[in-house]
Amino acid sequence: MAFLRNNENFYWPSNRIPYEIDRNDFPPGSGNHEIIIKGIHRWNSTKLAHLYPRRDEYNYVVFVRHEEKCESWVGMKNGPQNISCALGTHRFNAKSIAHEIGHALGYFHEHQRPERDNFVTIGPEGVNDETNFGIRSNGKTIHAYDCKSIMHYWEIENKIKPKVDSCQNMGRSPYPTFGDLQAATWMLKPWKGRNLFSKAGIDLRARGTPTSYVDERDQTQHVIFRGEEGNIHDLSNQLGSDDWRHSDLTSITRAPKAQSDPGSYIWDSDGSQHIVYRSRANDIIELSTAGADWKFTNLSRLLRSPKATGVPMGYSWDVDDTHHIVFRGRDGKIHEFYFTQRNEWTHNRLTDRFGFTRNLIAISDPWGYTWDEDHTQHILFLGRDFHIHEFYYDTQNGWSHNDLMSADPGRTPRANHGTPMGYTWDVDKTQHVIYRGMDDKIHELYYKTGVGWRHNNLTNIGNAPLALNTPFGYSSITGGTQHIIFRNPGGNISELSYKGGVGWRYNWPIGAANSPFMRLRGRPVGHEWKTNGTQHIFYQDKNGHIQEIYIHQSELRTSLTFDRFVVNKNAQSNGDHEVHNATKGCDYMPDPENQLILGSFPNCKSAVDKAKESYSRANGCYYCANECHTS
Repeated sequence: MAFLRNNENFYWPSNRIPYEIDRNDFPPGSGNHEIIIKGIHRWNSTKLAHLYPRRDEYNYVVFVRHEEKCESWVGMKNGPQNISCALGTHRFNAKSIAHEIGHALGYFHEHQRPERDNFVTIGPEGVNDETNFGIRSNGKTIHAYDCKSIMHYWEIENKIKPKVDSCQNMGRSPYPTFGDLQAATWMLKPWKGRNLFSKAGIDLRARGTPTSYVDERDQTQHVIFRGEEGNIHDLSNQLGSDDWRHSDLTSITRAPKAQSDPGSYIWDSDGSQHIVYRSRANDIIELSTAGADWKFTNLSRLLRSPKATGVPMGYSWDVDDTHHIVFRGRDGKIHEFYFTQRNEWTHNRLTDRFGFTRNLIAISDPWGYTWDEDHTQHILFLGRDFHIHEFYYDTQNGWSHNDLMSADPGRTPRANHGTPMGYTWDVDKTQHVIYRGMDDKIHELYYKTGVGWRHNNLTNIGNAPLALNTPFGYSSITGGTQHIIFRNPGGNISELSYKGGVGWRYNWPIGAANSPFMRLRGRPVGHEWKTNGTQHIFYQDKNGHIQEIYIHQSELRTSLTFDRFVVNKNAQSNGDHEVHNATKGCDYMPDPENQLILGSFPNCKSAVDKAKESYSRANGCYYCANECHTS
């Protein structure tokens, strides 16, 4: 979606560029001066870049006149640098100014990406113009090729023409496209990053997906992972410290080697920490500590339970001060171990309570969570029908079964392989189940008391890329937000986030200044540390190291500022399909069944362009998208 200079030393701090406009070339108050201002506004309106009048800054840009062409240095130079404008030619317009500002920010031409020959054909005159058409080897590609980018040339005879249908209107966007702005988000890099193996001073290789949790009692956060030798390791960080401490829990406790990734949780009743995993003998092993020494228990042997498969997980339930471990047996049944304050473990064969029907044979690992709103427990799994099933427990009725996709089977896509994941959100007292569909899109089933279960296609709503694996979700109390992280087709981390009154937004990509993108192994996991208002994401990189990226809520810059747009499926009498700003809303919004969700965009022009992919005639609503209303 963009092609950047691959050297961060050339990026402007926080995408902020001081500028001057040559008063002789463009006198204040003149029409030409106003064109420069309009070009600047096309970036400033995105809120992801900001050009402002220079005070005394050493590095800045100067808009000057050029007799023949428009040009700019790519990125930030040392001292003043010119953005030249071809006054008196057809090139002198706000779009061209915005294009040159893109260069100054650090963007190369989109059509100079290495894969451009798959999308466009370069003519003989273009071949001879290496500066503007030659493939660049020193660029960084951000996501997919974007023919509509403001940094892409339009069709020029003997120089460049489209090769594929999707590029027929290439280079025609007068504003930065959604893809352009995703790259601007990447350049901001408000997230900080660190290699936890380096911070802890260890030379190990991880396997699989880590797990993480916060112990508010002693103000520490923990990342638990399985080493390639089969040991379970703990990386811990104290509040206010940048240091990480390593403990080899398997060696400390002499516990059996791990065959699966670990799960982790805190028992709220006594503040004890618990780590669960499947051993090489397919037994469920628990590691636990209440602040003293770690110990291990072979729960499968203790309870004489069937052998396990997959990855177990655990959770705590405040209603009766119990904690629970759920896992899948090798026969596809869901089992539960639960521990009470009577200091005894009990085995519960959950699947057997409902009859061993074909669809209740689990083909995924289970995921459990509790909901404070109605004092219930919930265990999710994927059945052989590729529906998400739920065993849920309340104190009055005990355990019950629910097929979460049965309420609206025609509109709720079946799930792909992988464990569905659930969490609750205290802001509006809802519970949420997220999964990857057969279409490789991120889907959500959400529940509110009195409303029941509903489905959302979050990939479509957020205009997000496809997912390569199962998503992970968590909520932020300090930010009043929800966050879903997943692995995108590029092998890096993407995020969908939700804020009340704004809706779902796609934030691509999650990057940190000290932690460059690295191909993920497994899936990312995350949590909020409420005490200091930070969010943390952990993942295993291609080298087998555990990486962390984190951000304070006050520093969070994402596309949450983008508005959400829909288009009316039904045309007006003049043949136009109206595009509406669903974030602002208006009295003429189409009924939900007549809305085609376009996604989140920095301006209505980008939304109208998206609508034209489905309808040849699309136009902004006069009332809620007036800046794009033309007829």
